[in-house]
Amino acid sequence: MWACLLGTTLTAQVAEPDQIAARYLTESRADLKLTQADIADYEITNTVVTRHNKVTHVYLQQQHAGIPVRNTILNMNITENGEVFSMGNRFISDLSSQVNTTQPQISMETAVKKLMAHANVNSSAPLSIDRQPGEHHAIFNPAGLALEPIEVHLAYQPVRGAVRLAWNVTFYELSGQHWWDARIDAITGEVLDAFDQVLHCQFGPHVASKEHQALHLEHQHAEASSLQSPLPPSSPDDGSRYRVFPLTVESPNHGDRILKTSPADSMASPFGWHDEDGMPGPEYTITRGNNVHAYHDIFDLNASVGDEPDGGDSLDFDFPLDLSTNRPFTQIDPLVTNLFYWNNIMHDVWYYYGFDEAAGNFQTTNYTGFGEGGDYVRAEALDGSGTNNANFATPTDGNRPRMQMYLWGGALPNLDTDARLTVTDTAGNATDYTFVQAGFGGALPEASAPLTGELVLVEDEAAPVTDACEDLVNAAALEGKIAIIDRGSCEFGFKVLSAENAGAIGAIICNNVVGDPITMGAGAVGDQVTIPSVMITQGDCAILKTLLPGATITLSAPELQVPNPGPSGLSSDLDNGVIVHEYTHGISIRLTGGAGNSGCLGNFEQAGEGWSDWYALAMTTTSENTADQVRGIGTYVVNEPTNGGGIRTYPYTRNMNVNPHTYSDINGESVPHGVGSVWCAMIWDMYWNLVDEYGFDDNLYTGTGGNNIAMQLVTDGLKLQPCGPTFLDARDAILEADMLNYNGANQCLIWETFARRGLGASAIAGGVEAFDIPDACNFTFRVNKTGVTEADAGDVITYNLEIINGRTVAVEDGIVTDLLPEGTTFVEGSSSCPATVEDGVLTFDLGEVESGATINCSYQVALDDDKGTYAVFEDGAEEGLDNWTLEAPVGTNNWQVTNVDAYSGNTSFFARNLATASEQRMTIEVPMPNNGQRRGISFWHRFDTENGWDGGIVEISPNGIFWLNASGYILENNYNGTLNPSAGHDLAGQLAFTGDSDGWIQTTIDLESISWSNIMVRFRFASDNQTGGNGWYVDDVRVLGELYSITNVACAGEGEEALCDETTTIVNIENPVATREPALHVAMTLSPNPTKGKVVLALDEPLTTRVDLEVLSADGRQLRSEQFDSLENHTLDFSGYSAGVYLVRLRTKDGVTTRKVIVQ
Repeated sequence: MWACLLGTTLTAQVAEPDQIAARYLTESRADLKLTQADIADYEITNTVVTRHNKVTHVYLQQQHAGIPVRNTILNMNITENGEVFSMGNRFISDLSSQVNTTQPQISMETAVKKLMAHANVNSSAPLSIDRQPGEHHAIFNPAGLALEPIEVHLAYQPVRGAVRLAWNVTFYELSGQHWWDARIDAITGEVLDAFDQVLHCQFGPHVASKEHQALHLEHQHAEASSLQSPLPPSSPDDGSRYRVFPLTVESPNHGDRILKTSPADSMASPFGWHDEDGMPGPEYTITRGNNVHAYHDIFDLNASVGDEPDGGDSLDFDFPLDLSTNRPFTQIDPLVTNLFYWNNIMHDVWYYYGFDEAAGNFQTTNYTGFGEGGDYVRAEALDGSGTNNANFATPTDGNRPRMQMYLWGGALPNLDTDARLTVTDTAGNATDYTFVQAGFGGALPEASAPLTGELVLVEDEAAPVTDACEDLVNAAALEGKIAIIDRGSCEFGFKVLSAENAGAIGAIICNNVVGDPITMGAGAVGDQVTIPSVMITQGDCAILKTLLPGATITLSAPELQVPNPGPSGLSSDLDNGVIVHEYTHGISIRLTGGAGNSGCLGNFEQAGEGWSDWYALAMTTTSENTADQVRGIGTYVVNEPTNGGGIRTYPYTRNMNVNPHTYSDINGESVPHGVGSVWCAMIWDMYWNLVDEYGFDDNLYTGTGGNNIAMQLVTDGLKLQPCGPTFLDARDAILEADMLNYNGANQCLIWETFARRGLGASAIAGGVEAFDIPDACNFTFRVNKTGVTEADAGDVITYNLEIINGRTVAVEDGIVTDLLPEGTTFVEGSSSCPATVEDGVLTFDLGEVESGATINCSYQVALDDDKGTYAVFEDGAEEGLDNWTLEAPVGTNNWQVTNVDAYSGNTSFFARNLATASEQRMTIEVPMPNNGQRRGISFWHRFDTENGWDGGIVEISPNGIFWLNASGYILENNYNGTLNPSAGHDLAGQLAFTGDSDGWIQTTIDLESISWSNIMVRFRFASDNQTGGNGWYVDDVRVLGELYSITNVACAGEGEEALCDETTTIVNIENPVATREPALHVAMTLSPNPTKGKVVLALDEPLTTRVDLEVLSADGRQLRSEQFDSLENHTLDFSGYSAGVYLVRLRTKDGVTTRKVIVQ
């Protein structure tokens, strides 16, 4: 829930944010629907003060029994005078009633193994605890398992209405491709949720082919700009120089490389880009410093091999770049320099907009003392883990992120990255052996200076004497030698340390079981070991022992040589838009929900990819660009010209003829990239609308143009929005930022921007779009028109017009025209305002209409009595479920007939919403033939379900096999919400009827555009296995043989400035062959049905009065009639009828009943 609480001010006597938060929760608990227990147990994970507007952002993590609940963040935004200006509430109401337990039943080690199995991580390395801060909190040694320490602690995971105790496991795979933040059920071991902190931007086949690569140099590049790249307001002036494609130049196709001197900013990077200790003078002369360490990772080691570009004492990174070779491996220094420069530029520019130390930015040392340090970006150029990709991994504040940039359009070579263990016997025969290095001790020496020594088997005081678990008796023999030791009962670290203390220069541990060697853990004393040690297999060790004495060993790290010239292709390290895109994932994740939580952008509707695209555009735009200019993302790496479409469905532009995205498109776009592109289209429009209003300022650091305002609004919106934001939440946060920063000066501009693409005031989360804006922002002369939604043929109906002059000046000649629809007649004298009728147009001449004035007019029309909607089939549930087929693929609940509530009569159809998993289907048995008329379906219904989790939909089908959601064909009372994608049933993520309908409503489905020869109808209701509700009532289902409606349009103003509104009325009429007779209650069967010939009509009780029997077509035409003085059984012959649907009707003086027959 997003709440704007303007005017709720807490007294300034409570100065501390934590006290303000506590008091606010106490005073607002009832409004937030929270219990006392809900607000008694939470932790403040972050408190951030934004420098420019003095707003304090407080992030509260909900807990139960001191255990955090995943993503239940309540964020408060407090002004400098103590006012809770806005908040986002993700606390779970009545939490204590939903948790299952507080005591785990599986161990932390088991939880890690469950996640590894889930992620297909295979490793024989042992799991050992390095540190255990608490009973239910441990840090496991990552050696041989992961890139970072494996942290495990208790947490609760909300799962479809329940809250389950889990082990929270963070696990960074050795591949660097997945950094799991997962919840493992602490009772069952089930993986409840696995959130990947590595965000990939892999774009599939849309990459540069070899043919495109050959054409790369022939691309039409952008004309050189006359503008200089923006400079920081001031610089520490360390003399550093970098030849790069500078700020605002997107790629080599967009401009030239320039030598930038001292580009660091004095406020964001006060000691330059190569400092780390906050003292004058650089700590590094390579591409490393406080904000980023950039290096190539061609060998996929997820680490530097020590050959970073070196600028020397003068920090001169002016390296030549030759793109004509099309061989990025030969251009490492300029590529890494460009990557280093852009990571620092992102750090410095966005520092001014609030992504600073306190907010969780990326720095080794936080010079201000706010936030957590130690989290510079590891930026890896030409990463060897794949191609046609880029990614960014963002852990919580204080933990280092990683950026991986890739080769595009080429194939990576197979590189030998194996370390060497070579054994030479006394005869000079050399053999290589495989091994696994220990997770402790010294590093392997370089290949150019390997570790070499004679192999000596250890001997200790007790059997088995070769495991070094007791004091060594041959310690003197180990001096300067490499010890060979059997695996045994004591810790690996103890064994190796014993050998080192005896003078050994290295150690080989022999596995004592069949299988691969494992990564050895340090144990209690392994941290004291300084010599390298490895493990080999049991079989290999047996061979080595036969070579003793006299065998020698050579042990070294791999010889890593970058291939020259290496593969062809393009490097994303020169596509600055892609670099910015990746870096922005870190910004949006750290700012949403607080820097202490990295999981708030994992929901379906989150716009993370959209923010990343938008920041890329904002950082590569100058005053020479225009709003309607086509801007593709990634055009360089996919080898398109500068005006290419890029890697999204549409390029970005304010021109909706080129990019027609509107809010509802999120339901047809890929997740997350396609969904994000819809968001970016909206805020890119806002960017240019603000530029139109305030101009463009090429100073991206401290400028005052519309572009700078947009940059501030979007960044502040990230801080203000709640965890798990929808598009509506993100829109509202930007509106909040405008109120805080600019006193609401741009509210209407922002509303108009979002409404243009369907995110208007009435839009509903899940892609239900609306194009309206608040009345306070509607500065137009306009008309709102209303009328009845349903009427009978021949009725007189009333239309109401609300005419508003929202302009700031009077309208001198207020004209409103109203087109009378065909099939209606204006009722003379019925208009409450002066009006004239000519050629079917009703004209209201209102004269001068004052600014802010509202005029209400009404008039009546008579409907023709011979046109209307009629039903060829009706079912009000009064005769049970005879006409329907029921299915329950999940659970035992199913549709039923109930007398608890009904729209008309005594009964209705009902799907119960219990707190159990279910799917209930009710399908009309008889297809409706296409008779060339405008067909439709209508029904009355009301629903009361677990909002957002349980609900129902209507589907249509031509054959009962292929089913289509009727959402796009509903004429009135469409779906009101979206079922949560995590609901766990087949309707999850779909638009549906959910929550509370607030009484009975009628929904009409227009099938005019459906050309199927038959149409079947199905009502589907689904629920999860948690909280229930009442259910879904359906009544008076009508299949319409002719759907007739009239639409009335009224327009205020004239010409291109006219604004129009319309209302639609469905007109009903008697079925031309139907009568409104009472129902005849008689038990009748027709068999066989379906039939190819004769059908036997049988009554349980004979009718002893006159009976009229009719056979009708599906649209009501009489085909046959018979009369009987009494009737009990009768045979009907359909052998002469074509295949289709027919009606058999019996009529007596007491009423009428109808049944259907299908002829095959």
